[in-house]
Amino acid sequence: MSDLLSWSPPATPAEDELPGALRALAMPGVAWVHVPRTLRPEVALAATAAVAQGVRPYEGVIDDVGGLELVASGIPEVEHRAALVSELARAVATFRRFSRARRPAVTFGIVATDQCRKFHVDYVALRLVTTLHGPGTEWLPEAGAERAALNRLDEDVERANREIVKDPSLVRRCASGDWLFMKGEGWPGQAGAGAVHRSPPIERTGERRLVLTLTLPRSRRATGRPGIGSDGGSRAMGAAAPRDPSHSGWRNA
Repeated sequence: MSDLLSWSPPATPAEDELPGALRALAMPGVAWVHVPRTLRPEVALAATAAVAQGVRPYEGVIDDVGGLELVASGIPEVEHRAALVSELARAVATFRRFSRARRPAVTFGIVATDQCRKFHVDYVALRLVTTLHGPGTEWLPEAGAERAALNRLDEDVERANREIVKDPSLVRRCASGDWLFMKGEGWPGQAGAGAVHRSPPIERTGERRLVLTLTLPRSRRATGRPGIGSDGGSRAMGAAAPRDPSHSGWRNA
């Protein structure tokens, strides 16, 4: 497949350049777009403090009325809390602008396990993942993934990953603050070519991550411009394998 399956912008795009950068995601054959970003110091401080004190998780959908307040309500009263909430709002606004999802599925909270350390694809249309504290999501460019191994049942996760990953040096990882937009198997025309990714193994290290995911469960169509999705009543298209619930939730990010 084309190298466009692993397209990544050559440099960090400015906020006003994001719509142009994300147009690449609407191109056939592009499975993900990685947007490198640097968290403002006050956001990083607030995220670290929030993880230390504990964050009440949120999982649901949000609309234009009070939705973000519900997501942010689990953040404790730490210094620079407003900056952290602003960072969440920026991600939500960008995802909505691009996907036109009226009510995106949102999950936000602390991840401290290796629940989804196996490389996999998601059976949704589109997902944005950003890690605000701790190691970020890992993913594979197309050249590094053995797709035939993805659906093999193997209880030995390490062995399964060795079969999926052609070359460990090709594994890429988001930094804190980066945005990773990923097409899933439910994106029109993406059957068998969803973005291959996993949660970084952290359980043995005792690390914790603060993760926000935004999901468009299904999409009617894809065009070459921003505003490509719809969260209306259409069915997901072209899943290559039976839906695995463990690959549709937020903790696999």
